[in-house]
Amino acid sequence: MKKFLTIALSFAVALLAFSSCQKESLTGKVTYALNNYTTELNNDDFEAWQAVEKNYEDALSAIQGVIKEAGKKFVLEGKYDACDKLVLDACAAAEAKSASYTFKSGFKLEVVANYPAGDVRTATIYSHKFGK
Repeated sequence: MKKFLTIALSFAVALLAFSSCQKESLTGKVTYALNNYTTELNNDDFEAWQAVEKNYEDALSAIQGVIKEAGKKFVLEGKYDACDKLVLDACAAAEAKSASYTFKSGFKLEVVANYPAGDVRTATIYSHKFGK
């Protein structure tokens, strides 16, 4: 039984190592969608909400090599992990720029990545809640 557990654990570690390396080696065009979810957005918050969303759109649009598509979609080509890092860095900058806004109600922004190949085809790589 102990030998079986050792083999199973070794297999699990090898599988985890392989799956984490796979994303690093995959390349292609990754489409990122900026989604917002409003939960009863207060009228007083509407202008601030638009400003925050614009900060994110501007930050994502400013990434070198990005292609902006309709519907708040952004396309990058390269290694998946490198593309994700560029998007996450842009989101962090937009989040910092948006920190001064306060909200009576709340909403959430997410960036969802759509990968053309690999085990995981769609993943939420960024999520931030503003307000309540």
